[in-house]
Amino acid sequence: SFSEDKEPGTLAAAGFTPSSILPPGSFFDALTRNAVDIELHGPNAFFPSPFGTRYADPSFFRGFTSLREGLGNVRASLTARVATTYRFLYADAYDVTCHQHGVGSNQADSVAQAMLDELCGLTEGSFPPRTLLVVSADHGQITDAPEKIIPINHIIPNITEYLKRDAIGNPIRFSGGRHHLFLHPRDSAREHLLAELRDKLAGAAEVAPLAELSQMGLLGPNPIPESYAERLGSLGILPHARHAVYWEEPPAFTNDEPSTHGGVTWQEMETPLLVLPLG
Repeated sequence: SFSEDKEPGTLAAAGFTPSSILPPGSFFDALTRNAVDIELHGPNAFFPSPFGTRYADPSFFRGFTSLREGLGNVRASLTARVATTYRFLYADAYDVTCHQHGVGSNQADSVAQAMLDELCGLTEGSFPPRTLLVVSADHGQITDAPEKIIPINHIIPNITEYLKRDAIGNPIRFSGGRHHLFLHPRDSAREHLLAELRDKLAGAAEVAPLAELSQMGLLGPNPIPESYAERLGSLGILPHARHAVYWEEPPAFTNDEPSTHGGVTWQEMETPLLVLPLG
Protein backbone atom coordinates (compact mmCIF):
# COMPACT_ATOMS: atom_id res chain seq x y z
CA SER A 1 0.00 0.00 0.00
CA PHE A 2 0.95 3.66 -0.25
CA SER A 3 2.66 4.87 2.92
CA GLU A 4 -0.25 7.07 4.00
CA ASP A 5 -2.83 4.27 3.67
CA LYS A 6 -4.01 2.05 6.51
CA GLU A 7 -5.97 -0.39 4.34
CA PRO A 8 -4.15 -3.11 2.35
CA GLY A 9 -3.91 -3.40 -1.41
CA THR A 10 -3.94 0.24 -2.52
CA LEU A 11 -0.88 -0.25 -4.73
CA ALA A 12 -2.68 -3.03 -6.58
CA ALA A 13 -5.66 -0.77 -7.12
CA ALA A 14 -3.29 1.77 -8.69
CA GLY A 15 -2.04 -0.82 -11.19
CA PHE A 16 1.13 -2.04 -9.49
CA THR A 17 1.95 -5.74 -9.04
CA PRO A 18 4.44 -7.45 -6.70
CA SER A 19 6.50 -8.58 -9.72
CA SER A 20 6.82 -4.97 -10.91
CA ILE A 21 8.27 -3.90 -7.54
CA LEU A 22 10.03 -6.90 -5.97
CA PRO A 23 13.09 -8.60 -7.49
CA PRO A 24 12.87 -12.25 -8.63
CA GLY A 25 14.38 -15.36 -7.06
CA SER A 26 13.93 -17.07 -3.70
CA PHE A 27 15.05 -19.86 -1.42
CA PHE A 28 12.04 -21.90 -2.51
CA ASP A 29 13.26 -22.06 -6.11
CA ALA A 30 16.25 -24.12 -4.98
CA LEU A 31 14.05 -26.43 -2.90
CA THR A 32 11.70 -27.01 -5.83
CA ARG A 33 14.60 -27.83 -8.15
CA ASN A 34 15.66 -30.50 -5.67
CA ALA A 35 12.17 -32.06 -5.48
CA VAL A 36 11.50 -30.92 -1.90
CA ASP A 37 7.84 -30.92 -0.85
CA ILE A 38 7.03 -27.46 0.61
CA GLU A 39 4.35 -26.17 2.96
CA LEU A 40 4.28 -22.70 4.52
CA HIS A 41 2.06 -22.28 7.58
CA GLY A 42 1.01 -18.93 9.04
CA PRO A 43 -1.87 -16.84 10.42
CA ASN A 44 -4.93 -16.68 8.17
CA ALA A 45 -4.84 -12.87 8.28
CA PHE A 46 -1.84 -12.68 5.94
CA PHE A 47 -1.06 -16.18 4.66
CA PRO A 48 -0.80 -15.90 1.74
CA SER A 49 0.08 -12.26 1.15
CA PRO A 50 0.96 -10.39 -2.07
CA PHE A 51 4.60 -10.45 -0.94
CA GLY A 52 4.48 -14.16 -0.12
CA THR A 53 3.00 -15.21 -3.43
CA ARG A 54 5.74 -13.26 -5.25
CA TYR A 55 8.26 -15.71 -3.84
CA ALA A 56 6.36 -18.94 -3.30
CA ASP A 57 3.69 -20.86 -5.19
CA PRO A 58 0.20 -20.15 -3.74
CA SER A 59 -0.31 -23.91 -3.34
CA PHE A 60 2.39 -23.96 -0.64
CA PHE A 61 0.41 -21.84 1.83
CA ARG A 62 -1.61 -23.19 4.77
CA GLY A 63 -3.41 -20.75 7.06
CA PHE A 64 -4.33 -21.28 10.71
CA THR A 65 -6.46 -19.49 13.30
CA SER A 66 -4.33 -20.43 16.33
CA LEU A 67 -0.78 -21.58 16.95
CA ARG A 68 -2.07 -24.90 18.29
CA GLU A 69 -3.96 -25.49 15.04
CA GLY A 70 -0.91 -24.54 12.97
CA LEU A 71 1.43 -26.84 14.85
CA GLY A 72 -1.13 -29.62 14.59
CA ASN A 73 -1.27 -29.13 10.84
CA VAL A 74 2.52 -29.32 10.61
CA ARG A 75 2.61 -32.51 12.69
CA ALA A 76 -0.08 -34.14 10.55
CA SER A 77 1.66 -33.26 7.29
CA LEU A 78 5.03 -34.53 8.55
CA THR A 79 3.53 -37.80 9.68
CA ALA A 80 1.94 -38.31 6.26
CA ARG A 81 4.95 -37.24 4.22
CA VAL A 82 6.12 -39.36 1.33
CA ALA A 83 9.20 -37.41 0.22
CA THR A 84 11.83 -34.96 1.42
CA THR A 85 9.87 -32.11 2.99
CA TYR A 86 10.26 -28.56 4.20
CA ARG A 87 7.66 -27.26 6.64
CA PHE A 88 7.79 -23.62 7.70
CA LEU A 89 5.57 -22.05 10.37
CA TYR A 90 5.47 -18.37 11.24
CA ALA A 91 3.83 -17.24 14.49
CA ASP A 92 3.38 -13.50 15.01
CA ALA A 93 1.74 -13.24 18.44
CA TYR A 94 4.86 -12.37 20.44
CA ASP A 95 6.06 -9.74 17.95
CA VAL A 96 2.62 -8.12 17.84
CA THR A 97 2.31 -8.06 21.65
CA CYS A 98 5.77 -6.51 22.05
CA HIS A 99 4.82 -3.77 19.58
CA GLN A 100 1.63 -3.10 21.55
CA HIS A 101 2.88 -3.37 25.14
CA GLY A 102 6.68 -3.38 25.00
CA VAL A 103 9.44 -5.96 25.35
CA GLY A 104 9.48 -7.37 28.88
CA SER A 105 5.88 -6.41 29.61
CA ASN A 106 3.68 -8.88 31.50
CA GLN A 107 1.55 -9.28 28.39
CA ALA A 108 4.53 -10.10 26.15
CA ASP A 109 6.05 -12.53 28.66
CA SER A 110 2.71 -14.32 29.02
CA VAL A 111 2.41 -14.74 25.24
CA ALA A 112 5.99 -16.00 24.99
CA GLN A 113 5.36 -18.62 27.68
CA ALA A 114 2.17 -19.79 25.98
CA MET A 115 3.93 -20.09 22.63
CA LEU A 116 6.80 -22.10 24.14
CA ASP A 117 4.30 -24.40 25.85
CA GLU A 118 2.60 -25.07 22.51
CA LEU A 119 5.96 -25.68 20.86
CA CYS A 120 6.92 -28.18 23.56
CA GLY A 121 3.72 -30.04 22.78
CA LEU A 122 4.85 -30.40 19.16
CA THR A 123 7.99 -32.28 20.22
CA GLU A 124 6.04 -35.06 21.92
CA GLY A 125 5.31 -38.26 20.01
CA SER A 126 7.02 -39.89 17.04
CA PHE A 127 8.21 -38.33 13.80
CA PRO A 128 9.66 -39.77 10.58
CA PRO A 129 13.41 -40.48 10.62
CA ARG A 130 15.73 -37.49 10.14
CA THR A 131 13.14 -34.89 11.16
CA LEU A 132 14.88 -31.73 12.39
CA LEU A 133 13.14 -28.91 14.27
CA VAL A 134 14.73 -25.46 13.91
CA VAL A 135 13.35 -22.50 15.91
CA SER A 136 14.52 -18.94 15.36
CA ALA A 137 13.28 -15.39 14.77
CA ASP A 138 13.74 -12.86 12.00
CA HIS A 139 14.71 -10.10 14.45
CA GLY A 140 14.66 -8.99 18.06
CA GLN A 141 13.04 -5.88 19.54
CA ILE A 142 14.04 -3.08 21.86
CA THR A 143 11.96 -0.65 23.92
CA ASP A 144 12.67 3.03 23.29
CA ALA A 145 12.86 5.63 26.04
CA PRO A 146 10.03 8.14 25.38
CA GLU A 147 12.32 11.10 26.00
CA LYS A 148 14.79 9.78 23.39
CA ILE A 149 12.34 9.54 20.49
CA ILE A 150 13.14 12.38 18.10
CA PRO A 151 10.83 13.70 15.36
CA ILE A 152 13.28 14.65 12.61
CA ASN A 153 10.95 17.11 10.92
CA HIS A 154 10.66 19.00 14.22
CA ILE A 155 14.39 19.41 14.86
CA ILE A 156 14.84 20.48 11.21
CA PRO A 157 11.50 22.18 10.41
CA ASN A 158 12.52 23.04 6.82
CA ILE A 159 13.83 19.57 6.02
CA THR A 160 11.56 19.15 2.99
CA GLU A 161 13.51 21.94 1.27
CA TYR A 162 16.50 19.57 1.11
CA LEU A 163 14.62 16.57 -0.24
CA LYS A 164 13.93 15.25 -3.72
CA ARG A 165 10.39 15.46 -5.14
CA ASP A 166 8.25 12.75 -6.66
CA ALA A 167 6.61 12.88 -10.08
CA ILE A 168 3.79 15.14 -8.88
CA GLY A 169 5.95 17.46 -6.81
CA ASN A 170 5.56 16.08 -3.29
CA PRO A 171 8.69 15.70 -1.14
CA ILE A 172 9.97 12.12 -0.79
CA ARG A 173 9.90 12.04 3.00
CA PHE A 174 11.84 8.92 3.99
CA SER A 175 12.39 5.18 3.65
CA GLY A 176 12.64 2.64 6.46
CA GLY A 177 11.48 3.21 10.02
CA ARG A 178 12.39 4.88 13.29
CA HIS A 179 15.42 2.63 13.90
CA HIS A 180 16.67 2.82 10.31
CA LEU A 181 15.54 6.06 8.72
CA PHE A 182 16.80 6.87 5.21
CA LEU A 183 16.42 10.20 3.45
CA HIS A 184 16.42 11.23 -0.22
CA PRO A 185 18.21 14.62 -0.29
CA ARG A 186 18.80 16.54 -3.51
CA ASP A 187 22.37 16.08 -4.71
CA SER A 188 23.18 19.76 -4.12
CA ALA A 189 21.80 19.62 -0.55
CA ARG A 190 23.22 16.27 0.59
CA GLU A 191 26.40 17.49 2.29
CA HIS A 192 24.63 20.35 4.07
CA LEU A 193 21.87 18.05 5.34
CA LEU A 194 24.44 15.44 6.43
CA ALA A 195 26.32 18.03 8.49
CA GLU A 196 23.13 19.41 10.06
CA LEU A 197 21.84 15.93 10.95
CA ARG A 198 25.14 14.95 12.55
CA ASP A 199 25.02 18.12 14.62
CA LYS A 200 21.37 17.79 15.69
CA LEU A 201 21.56 14.03 16.37
CA ALA A 202 24.97 13.91 18.07
CA GLY A 203 24.88 11.28 20.83
CA ALA A 204 21.54 9.91 19.64
CA ALA A 205 22.26 8.37 16.22
CA GLU A 206 24.88 7.68 13.60
CA VAL A 207 24.31 9.50 10.31
CA ALA A 208 26.19 8.39 7.20
CA PRO A 209 25.97 8.37 3.40
CA LEU A 210 24.72 5.18 1.80
CA ALA A 211 28.13 4.34 0.35
CA GLU A 212 29.70 4.48 3.82
CA LEU A 213 27.04 2.20 5.31
CA SER A 214 27.56 -0.21 2.43
CA GLN A 215 31.33 -0.29 3.02
CA MET A 216 30.63 -1.13 6.68
CA GLY A 217 28.70 -4.21 5.52
CA LEU A 218 25.33 -2.98 6.81
CA LEU A 219 23.51 -3.22 3.46
CA GLY A 220 24.44 -6.68 2.26
CA PRO A 221 27.00 -7.66 -0.38
CA ASN A 222 28.88 -4.95 -2.27
CA PRO A 223 28.21 -3.33 -4.60
CA ILE A 224 24.57 -2.69 -3.76
CA PRO A 225 22.22 -2.68 -6.78
CA GLU A 226 21.53 0.74 -8.22
CA SER A 227 17.76 0.19 -8.03
CA TYR A 228 18.05 -0.63 -4.31
CA ALA A 229 20.12 2.46 -3.59
CA GLU A 230 17.67 4.64 -5.51
CA ARG A 231 14.71 3.37 -3.51
CA LEU A 232 16.45 3.39 -0.14
CA GLY A 233 17.84 6.93 -0.21
CA SER A 234 21.36 8.35 0.05
CA LEU A 235 21.55 9.26 3.78
CA GLY A 236 21.03 6.77 6.58
CA ILE A 237 20.19 7.43 10.24
CA LEU A 238 20.86 4.59 12.71
CA PRO A 239 19.83 5.50 16.28
CA HIS A 240 21.69 4.29 19.34
CA ALA A 241 20.07 1.90 21.83
CA ARG A 242 16.74 3.14 23.25
CA HIS A 243 16.80 6.11 20.84
CA ALA A 244 14.57 6.52 17.80
CA VAL A 245 14.31 9.01 14.95
CA TYR A 246 11.06 9.23 13.05
CA TRP A 247 8.98 11.46 10.80
CA GLU A 248 5.94 12.85 12.61
CA GLU A 249 3.02 13.61 10.34
CA PRO A 250 -0.32 12.34 11.75
CA PRO A 251 -2.33 10.42 10.89
CA ALA A 252 -0.05 8.68 8.38
CA PHE A 253 3.22 8.82 10.34
CA THR A 254 3.04 8.59 14.12
CA ASN A 255 4.99 7.12 17.00
CA ASP A 256 2.55 4.86 18.81
CA GLU A 257 4.54 1.70 19.59
CA PRO A 258 6.59 1.30 22.79
CA SER A 259 9.12 -1.01 21.10
CA THR A 260 10.18 -1.88 17.59
CA HIS A 261 13.07 -3.21 15.47
CA GLY A 262 15.09 -2.63 12.33
CA GLY A 263 18.21 -1.01 13.81
CA VAL A 264 21.71 -2.25 14.57
CA THR A 265 21.59 -2.65 18.37
CA TRP A 266 22.35 -6.15 19.63
CA GLN A 267 18.84 -6.43 21.07
CA GLU A 268 17.41 -6.15 17.55
CA MET A 269 20.06 -8.12 15.67
CA GLU A 270 20.73 -11.11 17.94
CA THR A 271 18.15 -13.90 17.81
CA PRO A 272 17.94 -17.42 19.26
CA LEU A 273 18.70 -20.50 17.19
CA LEU A 274 17.34 -23.76 18.65
CA VAL A 275 17.93 -27.06 16.85
CA LEU A 276 16.38 -30.37 17.95
CA PRO A 277 16.32 -33.74 16.13
CA LEU A 278 12.82 -35.20 16.40
CA GLY A 279 13.24 -38.44 14.49
